[in-house]
Amino acid sequence: MVQKANQNVRVLGAIVFLSAASLAIARSNGPYPHERMAEFVIEKLDVTSLPAEFRPKHEKGKKTLRDYGYVTQEISEDDALVEFSKTKSQISIKFLEQSEAGLYVCINGRDSRDEDVRRVLFLQRNGENALLKGRVSWKEFASCPVVGGDAEASTAPGD
Repeated sequence: MVQKANQNVRVLGAIVFLSAASLAIARSNGPYPHERMAEFVIEKLDVTSLPAEFRPKHEKGKKTLRDYGYVTQEISEDDALVEFSKTKSQISIKFLEQSEAGLYVCINGRDSRDEDVRRVLFLQRNGENALLKGRVSWKEFASCPVVGGDAEASTAPGD
């Protein structure tokens, strides 16, 4: 009876160990990195899913900032400034928070009327090699108060 109890404890220990190991592997290979967030967003952002204030005019076959001719002017761990080479318009992107479901970023730029616009975007992707799709978030951050643009854009349903 004691032998059977010891055997059960060993089996249970092995199960716990394997579960923890697989969880650690899954986290390290997850869809979002844990460092160099601004660079990740710049490379993987699907511009076609951005709110109209930030989205360039649609061009067939183009999806990323690079495709549209945006050039990185400044970049740090969590912040980036990109400029559209044709019009010299700039967009700043600041990483705010990561959740299991996606990333929150603050995007700041100017609209077609040359007014400041700032939004919190929730970015997600469907797989390791997919682009980040964005939508305006209902979640608020003190470091990124909503400014300008369409008032309804700040009340988009959630994430």
